[in-house]
Amino acid sequence: IILSLIVLIGGISKLSVINEGIQWFSSIVIAFAYLIANASFKFNEKYVENLMVIKQLPIPAQRFWLAKFWNGFCPVLWLIILGLTIIFFKFGFEWKIILPSTVVVLFIAFTLIYFQTNFALYSYPFSWYAIAWYNLYIIIAAIFFTALLFPPLTIGFLIFGYAAVFRVFKRFKTVDVLDDQD
Repeated sequence: IILSLIVLIGGISKLSVINEGIQWFSSIVIAFAYLIANASFKFNEKYVENLMVIKQLPIPAQRFWLAKFWNGFCPVLWLIILGLTIIFFKFGFEWKIILPSTVVVLFIAFTLIYFQTNFALYSYPFSWYAIAWYNLYIIIAAIFFTALLFPPLTIGFLIFGYAAVFRVFKRFKTVDVLDDQD
């Protein structure tokens, strides 16, 4: 987090054009959200954060995953706020450039963290592959957007991801916990 702050502050302060500042800001925030999402997989238990414990929590599972989402998204949100503050002081309030890029960065960061939060459950009972499937999913979305230059396909692909997460929430109550400790 501190390294991202240093790179963000140092990069924007050395630039002289707002477009370059926005590109730097967007790149750092998206990279930071991606790194936070991948690092969060390390905190998962081998079997979907120990589903047996989650199913016995006194709070609903959706509330548990929402809290997990905010733990990953809040540092990204603070980085966005800090970056925008630096851009405002350095380049002024050029809303025609800043507002669309901020919306895009918020959407991408939200999507990266939200999918990570729910990907281990989506891949159950093969949750030990969740990090590989998550990264493959993100790489395919990036290829659709960059190499194929077809944003509608990317948007459809991401909407499918959100729909899959909602299906997982519906099936969570009926999922039987597999005990593979034998």
